[in-house]
Amino acid sequence: MKPELELLIQKMNKELEMYEDHVSSQMGAYITEYVQKMQDEPEQERVAAANLLRSLCDESKALSWVYLQSAALQIDFQPEAMYDFLIKVRGCTGLTVYNKSFILAQASNLIFRHSEMNSMDNTVAMEELMEWVCENFEQRTGMELTEIPFDERNQNLVVVVTSQLIAIEHGPTKITLGRCATLIRQMGKKVLLINTAEMTSGVGMVPWYKAKLGMYLKKFLSYEKQMWKGIRIPFYQCEQIMPDIEEYRALLTQVIRLKPCMVISIGANSIFANMCRKLVPTLAVGTFPSTLAPTLMRYQTLGRPIEDYDRTFLKRRGKTEDSVIEGVFTSDLREETEVASRQDWQIPSDAFVMAVVGGRLDDEVTDEFLTMLESVINDGTFVIFVGLDKEYEARLIRYPVLAKHSRLLGFQKDTLALCRQYDLYVNPHRRGGGTSCVEAMSKGVPVVTTAFGDVSVNAGEAFCVRDYNEMREQILRYRKDQEFYGHMSELARKRAEVLLDSDGEFVRIMHEVERREFVRRTHENAGDGN
Repeated sequence: MKPELELLIQKMNKELEMYEDHVSSQMGAYITEYVQKMQDEPEQERVAAANLLRSLCDESKALSWVYLQSAALQIDFQPEAMYDFLIKVRGCTGLTVYNKSFILAQASNLIFRHSEMNSMDNTVAMEELMEWVCENFEQRTGMELTEIPFDERNQNLVVVVTSQLIAIEHGPTKITLGRCATLIRQMGKKVLLINTAEMTSGVGMVPWYKAKLGMYLKKFLSYEKQMWKGIRIPFYQCEQIMPDIEEYRALLTQVIRLKPCMVISIGANSIFANMCRKLVPTLAVGTFPSTLAPTLMRYQTLGRPIEDYDRTFLKRRGKTEDSVIEGVFTSDLREETEVASRQDWQIPSDAFVMAVVGGRLDDEVTDEFLTMLESVINDGTFVIFVGLDKEYEARLIRYPVLAKHSRLLGFQKDTLALCRQYDLYVNPHRRGGGTSCVEAMSKGVPVVTTAFGDVSVNAGEAFCVRDYNEMREQILRYRKDQEFYGHMSELARKRAEVLLDSDGEFVRIMHEVERREFVRRTHENAGDGN
């Protein structure tokens, strides 16, 4: 090991000896320097450095241990290390249920942002940790949750739960409001929408390297409704105190009083929605259509056909295929309101414009991806980066050609108006981006993506490539072959029509849940009769 790294390790050890279990600002500075020095090292050296960091202390110093583990995970990104960490967190007596809830959210976010950490073992471990957390919170409420009889449920009422509701530009927020509107407009249901504000909450926070916290709009506390395309949706938002025992008790009491026919969770990570599984039928509408999510809910959606990998996961968790409802992951888009031109965004009027869109571009845009982009740049092309990228200027110093022919536009309110200004949606290798690619296709913009993640599921096989080398060739073909571009543009429009049929597809999913519940009750009644 390099002398400067050995010196940092010695300093960290002194910090650990000095405090019983405390992460000082000085320790944070040492860790940051250590991680940064390992960023560009070969994999073998990064793994060794991460393992050395992990060995400095064990769970007996729970807070220091978590911090060191979180930093090590962001050096080597080893899925096996994440699995070992999650298993130890579940059994760690030095961490409270609030701490474990916070760690679960951070680990989930880390796996989402770095797909190389994803594995079946980690999905199982996250679901097992979620189960421990939910059972612990349920015990603390002092409530005995038992299923509300079918005959007592209000078949006209659905409770919809989201763990985060923010700006309308946010994909999951649009999905949430759109599904509520479908229930009201197409199925004649009464809906109560609850924002539990559980998304990467700061409650139970422990030292974590580069922790991510969710956004929260305090103004929604006074809202009694949300509006979506003329539909009024009754609404309640929790204070920014979740997870909270008293609030869980109050919410569960309301569900017991209202007796809805179903609780639907947009996303699968709400502790409250998972606790509701013991009261009424529950459905997790996944916001990432390409994968099964860790959830305890009775049913969950999947935006592609079920595969043997999924069956193995379900078997490991004691579930059956009946818990998964396959279908098309549809999107709900905000209405286009602006009349704009390229000039409004300082985009060259005569260039072939490619767009890279995402809320986490600083994580998702890698050097490999930027190298591929720069290889297709000439004076007739331009790239716009749309969304959050804190590293944009620093990174593009190493890519002078791309820097000259690109702009970071940040987040945009009228994304559909912007879609009219670019020619190709180019997707880095990542899990997210499902809604933004549908926006592009709805305007006839073709997509090019690797065959991985939510964009590939939404766009379909025709828009997928094997790797960045093939992506480069496909981009060049889109730029040069007008006939091919026209064909793929029309194909994109037709695919978008399917992906925007939320009314038809979500109603079908709801009827499928009702059918499966009928079969379930029939079997249970037949068993009682015997």
